[in-house]
Amino acid sequence: MNPLPLLCVLGWLGAAPGAAPAEDKGNSVAVLKMEAKKGVDPSTAELLSQSLTARVRATGRFHTVVGFTEIESLLGFERQKQLMQCEASSCMAEVAGAMGVRYIIATSVGRLGSAWLINASLVDTATA
Repeated sequence: MNPLPLLCVLGWLGAAPGAAPAEDKGNSVAVLKMEAKKGVDPSTAELLSQSLTARVRATGRFHTVVGFTEIESLLGFERQKQLMQCEASSCMAEVAGAMGVRYIIATSVGRLGSAWLINASLVDTATA
């Protein structure tokens, strides 16, 4: 797989408008588990989620980075399943409240022929 789309997502994160500096304790993010779409095995999406979480941490852009493995351990399975299926900003704000973070990164990955498609959303729950 070509890592370029994942690197583009990381570049996009670095340019997030209005984001506070890393020293700001309120500058925190939860990286949700990447949703596997057409042509992508869930285990591949999970590996990409882990890689994205590690790279977000490495940027130093956020004071706190909560990965999906931490989310899974903190939320009950059924509640997590309900929250991870949401796309509405109110639902995202609920995830953020449960995790104590301001931002949420939600991603999906799919294949269209030989092309890999990665979609990402950075939600500021304070202004969602």
